[in-house]
Amino acid sequence: MNGCLEIVGVLQLIMNNTFIKLFCVFIILFCCCKKTNENNQNKVEIIKGFYVAIEKVGEIYLEEKEGNLIGLIHRFEVNLKYKNILITDPIFSEIKVYNNDGKPLRIIGKKGSGPGEFKGIVGITQDSLYIYAVDAELRRIYKFNREGDLISSINSPSSIYLSPGEIMIRENKMYISTFEAKYKPVDETYKVKPIAVMDTSGNILYHFGNYDDIYKKFRINWSTTCFDIDDRGNTYLTNYVSWKIFKYDQDERLTLTLGVKGNNFLEMKESLKGGETRAELNKIFIRRSSVMKMEVADYVYFQYTNTTEKALQTRSRLDYHHYLMVYTKDGVYIQSDIKLPGGGMLDVDNEGIIYIELSDEPGNRIIGKYKIKIVDED
Repeated sequence: MNGCLEIVGVLQLIMNNTFIKLFCVFIILFCCCKKTNENNQNKVEIIKGFYVAIEKVGEIYLEEKEGNLIGLIHRFEVNLKYKNILITDPIFSEIKVYNNDGKPLRIIGKKGSGPGEFKGIVGITQDSLYIYAVDAELRRIYKFNREGDLISSINSPSSIYLSPGEIMIRENKMYISTFEAKYKPVDETYKVKPIAVMDTSGNILYHFGNYDDIYKKFRINWSTTCFDIDDRGNTYLTNYVSWKIFKYDQDERLTLTLGVKGNNFLEMKESLKGGETRAELNKIFIRRSSVMKMEVADYVYFQYTNTTEKALQTRSRLDYHHYLMVYTKDGVYIQSDIKLPGGGMLDVDNEGIIYIELSDEPGNRIIGKYKIKIVDED
């Protein structure tokens, strides 16, 4: 890597042509892709002379009709292959299926405790045949066919809690964000391996992943885990109050820890004592950043979020401040730390389109489509 950067540095000194500069950055990326990193902790290269900008490339208006209103968008999953958008709505406790133009197709499930009903959907995904949903409150993992009929329901083992985060299907295995019950005592949280790998019957095959060291330093008894799996089977994992991303290979071995702390990132500096009032918790939340979204497509898209006084009142995603950091899949940081419009990232599709909620007004819900571009500082 250092040799690649020295060569590029010489080229940049003797060449000022913008085209050649762009060529140089691709040489850097090529060198990074060739370099293997075994247990490389926090070694992040930075592409100099270039930065990330985003541009709007379109909008989706989500059509709402009587009997098909949206209470709140929680999970928003775009799939270009299957030409649909899956939305989990915690207000109505149902899954809404739209086409990619924002036209409603069907509703899956309803509020309740019966078969195929929901009380607390925290994750959703799909493959060529089925749609899968995780209900943390009912401790169930559902499988529906693409028409919305319930195929099966799995009760999660008592050894885990189903935590807010992700579910992904790979080679007949389910990768799910979980919290190991044996580490529920707040001083044990840092020992959790937050991704459970299950077979299709719901049996846990193994756990992997880790929490940031910040969980050992401070008392945090619950965490949202964000992870994604790239097209080569590498898993990228981040935690609720961390600015770090952990990368695991196909054998779930940690190969790289990456991340650059953004200029607006408020690092956690105080523990929860227990028994805090809502007002006390709000003061703590406003003094630290949180991570609610990370997506892997052509790049690694990492979003951290800061709470505002207005957001504490409205609880609207649009009133928080959301910042985007961009990395290559090999951990190279491209200067970004962009304040995103609206409610921040909902999803990133496999073509690198970022979906952002711009309006949460009932009957006028607008999803913006954005694309990043690499800009020469000159």
